[in-house]
Amino acid sequence: MSKKGFTLIELVIVIVILGILAAVAIPRFVGLTKEAKISAVKGFAGSLRAAADIVHAKWLAMDNNSGTVNVEGKVVLVDNNTDPSTVAGYPLSTLNGIGNAVRYDPDKFTVSNNGDNMTFSYKGNINCSVSYIYASRQDEIYTSAPRVSVATSGCK
Repeated sequence: MSKKGFTLIELVIVIVILGILAAVAIPRFVGLTKEAKISAVKGFAGSLRAAADIVHAKWLAMDNNSGTVNVEGKVVLVDNNTDPSTVAGYPLSTLNGIGNAVRYDPDKFTVSNNGDNMTFSYKGNINCSVSYIYASRQDEIYTSAPRVSVATSGCK
């Protein structure tokens, strides 16, 4: 009579090996979640910078005569100051400005606007976010190009 199947010891050894593999692999995958969020925020920061530069370049190509720029079918509001001593033509820090230029995913990023500062927070976490900070003002004239600031201390 032929017996087929596994012995109890063989099953215990397989379970122990799987347990050891799980103990080693799980902490590595848990750490990847935080890294993925940080990468998403940093990648979005790059998209924000690129979108602002593309809009600015298109505005310059239009001979600085409009307060809007059309980017892939979306109208983007820009600073239209014609004073040559200022930096103009960048998207404004509004949903109709940089919001239209960057095309963010509302399922991943929530948006808040505080004057010249627009913040895209990853899943609503303000400490895991990207801020589009419009140019500094001097008597309602913008004197420097917008900048992008990244906060990743709260990405968990």
